[in-house]
Amino acid sequence: MSAAQGADILPKVELLTFKQKQERKQYMLKLLKHLVI
Repeated sequence: MSAAQGADILPKVELLTFKQKQERKQYMLKLLKHLVI
């Protein structure tokens, strides 16, 4: 794998982890709302 390919893959991986964090945050908020109600 060349350096250019590595530089291209990194942002995609970061974007994936960012999306997962967002989804997890929303999931936790939903759980909290269910517990409160």
